[in-house]
Amino acid sequence: MLLLGGAAKTDQEARERMNRAITSGHAVRTLEKLIIAHHGDPTIAHHPEKLEIASVKVDVTAKCKGFIERIDALEVGLVGVALGAGRTRADQKIDPSVGIELAKKPGDEVAVGETLATIFVRDKANAEAVLTRLQSAFVVGQRPKARPLVIERIAQ
Repeated sequence: MLLLGGAAKTDQEARERMNRAITSGHAVRTLEKLIIAHHGDPTIAHHPEKLEIASVKVDVTAKCKGFIERIDALEVGLVGVALGAGRTRADQKIDPSVGIELAKKPGDEVAVGETLATIFVRDKANAEAVLTRLQSAFVVGQRPKARPLVIERIAQ
């Protein structure tokens, strides 16, 4: 991101800046500020084990073999909102324990029944309600498609 944003000119410069931010504590202080801005507990930055993770896990599996051509990020996000990990109105409560963990990315090969993603919820019925939607967000084709890491630059 430092390279893409123009804050570093080379990979080595970006890595050095990143390592300095981590070793100096600047990175964690920035994370704490972000957490505070969202009315969270900033001690989580040092103790991530404090984070609650919903106990029910449901795997979303591939219905066919092939290669992941693309993942519909909007649909994944909307499924997250439906689970309670996001909101459509400011007055809605967010459940930070629920969410989606992607197991595959575009270009990855998959077999029938292989896990594409895992849904974390408090109640299995909540996962089952969105299972098909999340499964359909993964487009599986028969050949891998070479894709650039960066498609285009919007601003310089």
